[in-house]
Parts: sequence; C-alpha cells; structure tokens
Amino acid sequence: GLEPLSDIPPVGAHVVVLKAGIGFRKTAVVLERAGPAAVKVRLDGFDRDVVRPLKLKARDLALAPETPATRKTATRPPVVPGLSRRAAAALDLDDAADDGRPTQRAADNPVDDAPLGRTSHNTLDLRGFTLEDAQTEADAFFHRVKAAGFPSAFLLHGHGTGVLKRGLRAWLKSQSIAATYNPAAHADGGDAFTEVHFRPKSP
Repeated sequence: GLEPLSDIPPVGAHVVVLKAGIGFRKTAVVLERAGPAAVKVRLDGFDRDVVRPLKLKARDLALAPETPATRKTATRPPVVPGLSRRAAAALDLDDAADDGRPTQRAADNPVDDAPLGRTSHNTLDLRGFTLEDAQTEADAFFHRVKAAGFPSAFLLHGHGTGVLKRGLRAWLKSQSIAATYNPAAHADGGDAFTEVHFRPKSP
C-alpha cells in the first residue's frame, strides 16, 4: 500500500494524494512549499484553470510509483461543444486509465460504453455554483449525456450547507427529462451526488 510521507516532499516530486476529497488517490506534482509543514500540489489530468492547487501536509501524501502516470504533464479535459470549461472538466474527473493515460472511449463511442454506474462522462461537478447557474449547466448536461446514450447522470453538489443539494432536487421535480432521481449509491459517492434517471424516449 501507499505509505504517508513523514517529511515534506521536494518541489517537482510526483506524489499520490491520500486525503479524502476531489484528489483522493490521484497523482499530483509538488509546486511549492506552503509554510513549514505543507506544500501546494497540482493534480495530474485536471484543467488547472478549474481545479486549483491543493495545500496538503506530508501525511496527506505518498510518493507516487514510477509509472507513465507520474511522468505525464497535466492534460486539458476533452472539448464538449456547448459546455462550459468547468462542465467539460467535470467530464474528465475520473478519466484516467490504469496506465495513467486519459481514455476517451466513452466520448468516442458512448452508446457502446454506456455505464451502469457513475463515471467521468456522466458526472457534472456543480460545487461552487449558484443554484441558478447549476440548473443551467445541469439542463444542458442532461440533454448531451442522454443523447450520447447514457441512461442516467450524476450531479456532484457535495454536502456543504445543503442549499445547493436541496435546491437541485426540488428543481428536478419539474424537469421532464428526469424520470426519477435519488441520492447516489454508496459506491457512487453517496449523498454528495444525486443520480438522475432519464425518461425513456417516446416510441
């Protein structure tokens, strides 16, 4: 397993994030020292304009195994016409193959790869959005994900104060594209996510 570091890693070191959250188990590179007991790291495979560097302590990090994933530079998320940069980045949150290279199989052939659970391609990160903006992003996202052949989508709203979560779930009641919705299963992230099941097309 991965062993937490006891000392601050040097700038440029490749590490794995052990702290729960958006970067959990992701590889990252150390950007700079952040005080006597912490560093700032940039997650690999994330749009740097969307996901800002994380400030973490040594115990929240482990040295990354020497793989192609630890040597690659951060990649920008796939371009999805009609979506904002942040929404497009959410599509790429979990999109890393075992060898560390981003995979876009679902984007290239979405119907054949339509998932049964949550993936990077059917998940939209709405944390930090106002309710109105989140509704606008979600509406566009639903139609594109459904058109790509996915039976459902996941909204990541987090826990926070609960205002965004409650607001989105109340809004979903009036959306014709949504047949049903529910908190995601534990394996798919639990109550920090809402799973939205699309209404089948009329024959």
